[in-house]
Amino acid sequence: MAYRIQGKRRFPPEVKPLPYAFVRSQLGEQALGGVLKPLRTPSGLARSEAMPRRAVALDPQNPLARYLLGLTLAKERKGTEAKSLLLEAHALYRAYGHVPRGVAAILQGL
Repeated sequence: MAYRIQGKRRFPPEVKPLPYAFVRSQLGEQALGGVLKPLRTPSGLARSEAMPRRAVALDPQNPLARYLLGLTLAKERKGTEAKSLLLEAHALYRAYGHVPRGVAAILQGL
């Protein structure tokens, strides 16, 4: 058995489970009117901010939490904090070996 990560073969002894804090910090952001909904509202975006902030507090090394928080803040027009979080998310994703297209795309627009 082997895993393929960005074209490289990894064997089970090289693959480690995710840290507990990382797993615990995974979130299910589905606030009505929130960042992942097509019709966003100010109150929905405010609710969308809470879950990623908690997730970042639980595990600062979680790139998805930083990305979603940055994306939410960008939609709320809090550009300085949003850009900082998105750059941090990009760096964390790079360290993990894969940067999703959406992360790079949102940085282009800021």
